[in-house]
Amino acid sequence: DGYDAFDADGDGAVSAPDLAEAVRTLQLDLSDADVAELFAHLSGGAAGVPRERWAAALAGADAEASLKSRGIATDSAGFEAVRPSVAEIAAALRFNQLTDAEGYDAFDEDEDGNVSLGDLQKAVATLNLTLDADSTRAVFELLRDPQDAGFVGRDAWAAALARAGDEAAAILDSRGLQAAEAGEGNFPAPQPPAGAVPPAEQAVDTAPVKRALDLLAAALRYNQVSVEDGYDAVDADEDGEVSRADLQTACARLQLEVGRGEVDALFDRLAG
Repeated sequence: DGYDAFDADGDGAVSAPDLAEAVRTLQLDLSDADVAELFAHLSGGAAGVPRERWAAALAGADAEASLKSRGIATDSAGFEAVRPSVAEIAAALRFNQLTDAEGYDAFDEDEDGNVSLGDLQKAVATLNLTLDADSTRAVFELLRDPQDAGFVGRDAWAAALARAGDEAAAILDSRGLQAAEAGEGNFPAPQPPAGAVPPAEQAVDTAPVKRALDLLAAALRYNQVSVEDGYDAVDADEDGEVSRADLQTACARLQLEVGRGEVDALFDRLAG
């Protein structure tokens, strides 16, 4: 239970060092003086916090108000209504190997340090997420910062993504993408789907080209686009052929982490 989780050294009692260590681990906004005062209150002068005093103190605490003050939703029904949308966002971040914090910054389209409704809408469109306008607004309304209602709160963002973690993994699994090893918190670039690689006589034999091809194939798979439809999607000027400029444009739009040289090398290989 919570008491045992705070007992860092596992000796059966929560000491002052145990409490301080737990506060640091949980990144609670408490100073050393706050922690010392809290321990004195909970312990009643003893060397360790008695379990009964721990239970009584937490039973009387207003956890819900504290969470709401940080913009973290406690309304389960409200979160359930947007869970699929949050899971879609979480899956996109995991696919791109972004942490929650990095994802927040990536969604901050105007780079002002905060994710506004406009930022969220633009990011959803850029990433081709399956959220309509109402779903996007519902996510924003649930996650916006109570101290500044014009933006998504970072704490609420992180908490919501964590709650939707299982669903995010399921989304990636449904698209044939495998999770990284447990605990790594990100997903590797998947292998290209069957038929996405060039025929044997054009086999990719250089690392930069293979990396670019893998990333492009992974992006198409993530967006559930077939190899055939992917060709048309990459044909930016819609002239029926994928030119070098088309390929460069598509890689930029898909935000693939490939340099211009890698894309040029890929085009040269594919063009034969």
